[in-house]
Amino acid sequence: MQEVSSPNERLMRLLTDLEALRRTLRLYPRGHPGAAPAQQRLRTTARSFHAGERLAFAVGPGRLVVQGQEQPLPHSSPAERLLEILFRLAVAGVVLEFPAAEEGLVVLAEALAGVREEVRESDRTAVVQAAERAAGVDLKLLDLSLVERGDGDSQAHADLLSQLLERVLHSGAFPLPDHVRTGDAAAAGLAAAIADGEQVESLVDFIFRQLAEMLPEDVAADRLRLGQLRALLGELLPLLAEDRRHLAILAAATHLPPEVFSIDENSLTIAGLLLDAVEHSIQRAVVIHPAVVRTLRVLAAGLQNPDVGIPPALAARAQALLVRLEAEQAQQRVEATEPDPPVPTDWEGRPWATELCQALTENASRLELGRRLAEAISLWPQTEVAEAAALRLAAEFVSALETGDLESARRFASIVAAQPFAEARELAIQQGVRAAVAALHDCEDEDGATVVAILAALGVDAVPALLAQLAEEEHTPVRKRLLEAILHHGPAAAPAVRRLLGDPRWYVARNAVFLLRKLGDRDSIPEIRSLLSAAAPAVRAESLKALVALQDHHWMTYLLKEIDSPDDARRQTALEVAAHIPDPRLVAALIRRLRERVRRRRRGPATLQLIQTLKHLGHPAALPVLEEIAHLRQWLFPFSVEPLREEAAAAIASLRSRLRAGQPRPSDHSGDHPWVAVGESGEPPVGEGVS
Repeated sequence: MQEVSSPNERLMRLLTDLEALRRTLRLYPRGHPGAAPAQQRLRTTARSFHAGERLAFAVGPGRLVVQGQEQPLPHSSPAERLLEILFRLAVAGVVLEFPAAEEGLVVLAEALAGVREEVRESDRTAVVQAAERAAGVDLKLLDLSLVERGDGDSQAHADLLSQLLERVLHSGAFPLPDHVRTGDAAAAGLAAAIADGEQVESLVDFIFRQLAEMLPEDVAADRLRLGQLRALLGELLPLLAEDRRHLAILAAATHLPPEVFSIDENSLTIAGLLLDAVEHSIQRAVVIHPAVVRTLRVLAAGLQNPDVGIPPALAARAQALLVRLEAEQAQQRVEATEPDPPVPTDWEGRPWATELCQALTENASRLELGRRLAEAISLWPQTEVAEAAALRLAAEFVSALETGDLESARRFASIVAAQPFAEARELAIQQGVRAAVAALHDCEDEDGATVVAILAALGVDAVPALLAQLAEEEHTPVRKRLLEAILHHGPAAAPAVRRLLGDPRWYVARNAVFLLRKLGDRDSIPEIRSLLSAAAPAVRAESLKALVALQDHHWMTYLLKEIDSPDDARRQTALEVAAHIPDPRLVAALIRRLRERVRRRRRGPATLQLIQTLKHLGHPAALPVLEEIAHLRQWLFPFSVEPLREEAAAAIASLRSRLRAGQPRPSDHSGDHPWVAVGESGEPPVGEGVS
């Protein structure tokens, strides 16, 4: 693989490899040989940075900012996923110092592998602590203490909070500031008392028992009171530290009705905090109150009854916690036994471990996943399951290209192109073509042919995306591969190519004419004719070649019109094209023009260009006029004829040498067949750069 020269390209590769290692470590335990390839790729990319080099970039939601410039991120790319996780962990920026960061990034990837889908404070703490241990890695964190919560519901629940505060104050058992009564100050006062109180368990139990006594009997029908309760919890809980928040939310679930946690959008946030607290308690073997278990069952019921409005992910999590609670209770009924300490496994040198590692490589796992997704698309067509499987398969196809797994990408390409869901095809085409172009920059010839086959397997729908990449690509070998992929589709690609003939970028229009010539698209002849008035010489030259190759009946008329142009540049371009067309009619027309210029004693570059063109064509019919020019008398001309005589003598020598060597004479046909060799030199005329 070639070294990536651009710093931004190296950074994108580094982020991609870091995310690949993070995903791998979610599958394999630490020290497993299956993680070694991903670790090695990350270390190799880190070594591409120079010793002493310092790299800093800012993190945002779907954004990457380097030296004040935002860098584009392909949608759903590994780098975008990694930056999203860092942002949810409240990471504002990252500073890397090489070469120390080579090992530090591996440590950071191990910490990020443990981050759950719903990021918690414990995840953030673990990543921060890992970053402190990681050499050469410095995470710049957001100060969450500066984040202010909105207060849109403060007026709605002010009376409820005031009544609760009065009850706590008049109990005399718990000290609170007398001046704290309503609004934010009241919530802050309660939070301060819970945070600093010595009898915190009794205080939170008292608070929510008092709240339960203040509720009407049918609280489910009193939407106003439910809204006040949710607003109170939504304001109070974020002010508490994690351990006090867990204590408070469990007390609330013990005394308050389940409807507080299970109806609208605000309560779903509170329900998430409740699930965090339950999970925290299970991990520490704390007994869960039966009322809390009843609330969990209400939340889990959202799996069977979607009309309740509980998100499936939250309902599934509640169901999983119920299963864990039942397992814990069953375990408690059995006599506790101390488990034997785990025996460390020696992975090295074991035949079974080697066989297992070979079966669990990243590429093999991706292929197996692709087979299962393809089965889902086939078994349940036109269903949500099939659509979800198609989208995942498209994402895996793009990921395979990004990580260099061309075998998996080759197998997935035809399946993605054949599946019936347009969104999945569009995802695979747009992101897959970009990933394939990036792969072409790094791969060898054999792998380049594989990438071309992958692009061709995406079908003719990928032609517009390939043309867009061709217009922007600057590297000649990559442009050649893109042309191969487009030409693979044959005449079916012509309509998309034809739309580019009017593109204002000259190199795009020139590429379109070249492709239409190669595709044999005669329907484009009228549009190609109109390009002869273009200012760019390359477009005119390619258009003339195309008219000849596509057997336009008037190709010679247009070519001679360009040759007779008073514009030196247009004439030069036309003669360069004519030098590759050994048609006897064209040779005769060029001889007439050369003889006329000599007879009228006209000087200028046109005469020399005509001699050079006839020399290149090598037709014996040009010998007489060339010999006449070689014997011109100087005294008959008011200008020096020496350059003309020298050029004519060189042309005569070249032509006679070819005749003596026995080279075949040019065809004597009338020119009614395509000159497929027009302008062919082994190099396709692709764009010379991006303006």
